Amino acid sequence: MWKDILKAKLKAVENKKYKVYSQFIKKVLKDEGGAVGMQGFIDAGKEFKGFDERYLKYVISDILDHKDWMKEHEHGDYILEE
Repeated sequence: MWKDILKAKLKAVENKKYKVYSQFIKKVLKDEGGAVGMQGFIDAGKEFKGFDERYLKYVISDILDHKDWMKEHEHGDYILEE
């Protein structure tokens, strides 16, 4: 019975940190020509102080669930839709 109920994801609170990561994601996508894999984000993130890979993945997940400017390709790359 319970397995038939889908778990709804709540939208993330878009605080200052969220907005910084969102802008970072857009910048990396634009710099890479509109598509990049997770490793590309991680490599670019090593360039700024306090980078949190776990939080990056959280923001990416939220963007995919609640925004329309980024999609995930069937092979795992992330694609800018703007």
